[in-house]
Amino acid sequence: MPILSNPKHEKFAQSIVRGKSQTDAYMIAGYSPYGASGNASRLIANDSISGRIKELQMAQLEQSQENLCEKLLEINNLIDRAANNGQFNAAIKGFAIKMRLLGMI
Repeated sequence: MPILSNPKHEKFAQSIVRGKSQTDAYMIAGYSPYGASGNASRLIANDSISGRIKELQMAQLEQSQENLCEKLLEINNLIDRAANNGQFNAAIKGFAIKMRLLGMI
């Protein structure tokens, strides 16, 4: 789904993805604070806006996964270098960090 044609709708969607509440996102988008809560609820129910939010969330998730993979590769290289240099305590600590990143400990 492309960028929404209404700039306020796009800003609203991006603010939601950044973790803002619906009401805050509504006001950040440039709408009046009066009735913001109810109007934000109606706005988020709009199919094109909710679809854009899902698209932005998926892009954010993909970026996070890419960053995690890059960090894991860096940690693997550091673990290998430490082990090859006989720095086994450092290698074990690196392995522990890797497990934390993966949510295993």
